[in-house]
Amino acid sequence: MRVYRKRAPPFFRMLKTVKLFTGGEEKSYPMLATGTTAIRYKSAFGRDLLLDIGAMDKAGNLDYETVARLAYIMNSQATGKDLTHATVDDYMAWLDALDGDALLNGAPEIIGAYLGSRATSVSAKNQVARQTDR
Repeated sequence: MRVYRKRAPPFFRMLKTVKLFTGGEEKSYPMLATGTTAIRYKSAFGRDLLLDIGAMDKAGNLDYETVARLAYIMNSQATGKDLTHATVDDYMAWLDALDGDALLNGAPEIIGAYLGSRATSVSAKNQVARQTDR
């Protein structure tokens, strides 16, 4: 007997709007996390996103640079910006538009959107096997 399983989407996607302060005013920034976010992060910054997030978790505090890089990548994905030829100046210009602590205030939502995109809705195979006594 052939068992058909529901296929997971090719990439997990999480689109979230984060409110950040720009010039003293609150502005909405779309943040899109997909299966390619970590790859784009590494391509743009030469760093491993999961290691950077793990280091923040281990240290127990937020790292501004990690949050800023992640927010830039996720906002660029959400707005359809081509990151192929993005430069450090593009990244710095994006950061300059924000108020100093805007990213730290929005960090829980930014990181949460990325981590939420990595969650799965598929139940564990062993759990299913145990329920059917296999």
